[in-house]
Amino acid sequence: MEEVETAGKRQKTKHDAAFRAEAVRRVQQDKQPATRVAQALGMSSALPGRWVRAARMRPPARLAAALWSKKTSGCGRGWPVLRRSGTF
Repeated sequence: MEEVETAGKRQKTKHDAAFRAEAVRRVQQDKQPATRVAQALGMSSALPGRWVRAARMRPPARLAAALWSKKTSGCGRGWPVLRRSGTF
């Protein structure tokens, strides 16, 4: 955790990836409420919930690696080419 100076009176705390991963693990694997995790770690009650939602949106590492290793489209952004098969 690192304190970052801001223009206002309140200081912004920047949490490192390991700290965020531990908070998400407590909520997802240990089934602890996000508010209790936040209270135990001394942070805003909204942060663990936001981090858990972000973690749910990310695909698992193996799936992401498989998607990004495939041929990408010509748009230049590196998005994988997804093709539909069959008709609807």
